[in-house]
Amino acid sequence: MLGISRARKRVVLVLRSLVVLLIVLALAGLQAVRQNQGICTIFLLDVSDSIPDKGKQAARAYIQQSLKAIGEEDQTALVVFGRDALIDFVPMNTRELPSVLSAPDRQGTNIAAAIRLASALFPDGKDKRIVLLSDGNETEGNAQDAAAVAATEGIEIDTVQLASSTPESETLVLEMQSPSEVKIGEPFNLRVVIDARKHASGVLHIDRDGEPVKSVPVSLTPGKNVVIVPIRTEKEGFNRYRATLEVQPDEDPRNNVGRAFVQVRGKPRVLLAEGTPDPTHSLERALKANNLEVVRATPTTFPARADELQGYDAILFHDFPAVALSPQQMLTLQSAVRDTGIGFAMIGGENSFLLAATTRHPSRRYYRSISMYASAKCFPPRR
Repeated sequence: MLGISRARKRVVLVLRSLVVLLIVLALAGLQAVRQNQGICTIFLLDVSDSIPDKGKQAARAYIQQSLKAIGEEDQTALVVFGRDALIDFVPMNTRELPSVLSAPDRQGTNIAAAIRLASALFPDGKDKRIVLLSDGNETEGNAQDAAAVAATEGIEIDTVQLASSTPESETLVLEMQSPSEVKIGEPFNLRVVIDARKHASGVLHIDRDGEPVKSVPVSLTPGKNVVIVPIRTEKEGFNRYRATLEVQPDEDPRNNVGRAFVQVRGKPRVLLAEGTPDPTHSLERALKANNLEVVRATPTTFPARADELQGYDAILFHDFPAVALSPQQMLTLQSAVRDTGIGFAMIGGENSFLLAATTRHPSRRYYRSISMYASAKCFPPRR
């Protein structure tokens, strides 16, 4: 620093020291932390049918009384729930309870959904608190699991017990379960979960799109009962199933209905690729006899694109020569089987494998055994 006055040297030294200090603080990840200011309280109000009008009025009075005691830095919000959960008003500073306008589905109680929704509403910079006003009779979800997750986020949960209007002799359908997708003609089970307060007996009616399908007598014990109803459908497309419970004793038949939806796909489709067409069509008839839809292909008509193979559940080569496929077609076939779960099987003949692998005219029993093998082994669930 030759030629610089002593005063300027001091200024330069201070500035350089300040720059070095700022670099060190930046590398250290220095943060300014401010303590939370106030509390955000979210009230969860149960308005399901199991809560009588007197209990709902008491809950609103409790919330109104609580709002009068909030501080200047505090905020509050309201989530109204039944089978689903809705936000009535977002976190704000208010001392008056607005009119409750939300109208969730009242034919059920999903406390877990309300807790999850409330957990996502909390603003930054506030302590978190949930006040649950319910009778605790949940019909869907798992409130304990949702509360455990909320606890890991530092959310405190308090409960206010509300009186329940559920009579001692009430019986209700909690849920109805079914596979999301089945094949046409494939048997499957409808699983109906029923909650009974007392011993009861009656009939469970099943209908599909409003048409009666089956009626099953039921004998219920106190607690949860599971009724399995076997179903087989011959109607392709989107099917709506409804279970209606008629039992005695029972006070409220409005909660005796359960619903499930099943997508029914058509017959499994098989692409039968033949090197030399069979004039007797024995293999094709055997496959069709096992409730399979068969599409025939020759070396000249075999699909060349991947999207053309997606419409099939399995591909069956019958005496099909490898030279009939291009390298790109082979890669496409490999990807379809490996990546999308399409079934694949090969039957040898004069044009594939060895000459002695099969006779020129196999018996129908041989074809039938091969088709049964293809049905059982070559139709894994599609991913």
